[in-house]
Amino acid sequence: MSAGIEAGAVRETADLVITLSAAEQRRLLDYIVRPYNFFRHADRDPLATLEEDDIDPDGVIGHALTALTMISPRKPLPDTIKPYLERHDPLDAAQF
Repeated sequence: MSAGIEAGAVRETADLVITLSAAEQRRLLDYIVRPYNFFRHADRDPLATLEEDDIDPDGVIGHALTALTMISPRKPLPDTIKPYLERHDPLDAAQF
């Protein structure tokens, strides 16, 4: 992906195509939704627990930034986001 951006082939999110199997889609959706559903339904099962590994703080921030760019596609991210992005470069595969 980063090579496509550097080569100029990827200029906006619409240029990206990601193909996932149904199982991969479900796993991705569970990763995003599971912690939120836990808190939303916590009153129904007071003995339920949420493991620390179920929440990825960087993932939460990444999803929030993604949502922000989706609802405001032409608006640049605030400068206050820059230090976070410099520390957690989403295009740096070496971090994963």
